[in-house]
Amino acid sequence: MTLSADMNTLYNRAGPVVSSSLMGKKGTTSAPEILLPLDRAPGRPLRAQLEERLRLAVRAGTLAPGTTLPSTRLLASDLGISRGVAVEACAQLVAEGYLEARPGSATRVASHAEPAPVREPSGGETVRPRYNFRPGVPDLSLFPRGEWIASVRAALREAPDAALGYGDPRGPAALRVALAAYLGRVRG
Repeated sequence: MTLSADMNTLYNRAGPVVSSSLMGKKGTTSAPEILLPLDRAPGRPLRAQLEERLRLAVRAGTLAPGTTLPSTRLLASDLGISRGVAVEACAQLVAEGYLEARPGSATRVASHAEPAPVREPSGGETVRPRYNFRPGVPDLSLFPRGEWIASVRAALREAPDAALGYGDPRGPAALRVALAAYLGRVRG
């Protein structure tokens, strides 16, 4: 293999990609070797990339609960990044509950961090949540459709033909008069 071919494998168009393999300490539950590639191209911070790679490894089950991670010094050295970046990424994952860290002890994958279950919708149907907790959205199944349709029909039956065409762009005259009277009273 030539030098230029080696360089092409190390560098892609965006820039060099550096990877590290995570291995636990001897005598502990060690991680299987996983690669954490980081793209050095401008655009995405290294901390965010490291967080994402570790989070995906925990979710996929590659890093099992209880697995000991290497120290932030070793991880930073392997990846060629500053220790501060590794510390911040691990701190964020501890805050999210993916990792557990205790002073004087190794950082481990949280014992309650289970891989995400794979659910496949059957027959192309979409899986809808049982409850909708989004704020500001009422229960749309309680909308009075029958009364709404009856009101629309009654309004259309009683509306003059001119009401169905294009009106004055400034709005109906009765509305303009009512607004002018209100503003005159309130604003003087």
